[in-house]
Amino acid sequence: PSQQHPDANFTSVPFPNPEEKGALDEAMAFAKESGCDIVLANDPDADRLGVAEFNKVDGKWTVFTGDQIGSLLGHWLWETIGKNSEQPVAMCASTVSSKILSAMGQTEG
Repeated sequence: PSQQHPDANFTSVPFPNPEEKGALDEAMAFAKESGCDIVLANDPDADRLGVAEFNKVDGKWTVFTGDQIGSLLGHWLWETIGKNSEQPVAMCASTVSSKILSAMGQTEG
């Protein structure tokens, strides 16, 4: 609730980047109270994404890195579209990204 309204001063986080440590803390607490297992958060201009998943077995949150998120999205893209497509499918990564998308492409063709 403390983050549901726009706040140009970002008073509820130390820095408005969902990749920064602590940026998802309030969202994870609210999600847990509400019985939600997944948190998705973006920064103000939506060029960064934070993802966290609650593990009901051990009661801990996993906060995914950007490379992990990209890998999961790439895998989803391949499984839902790529392997059934009659057209070639391309996945792009920046020079600072993980090499896993390249490895997926080489493995899957």
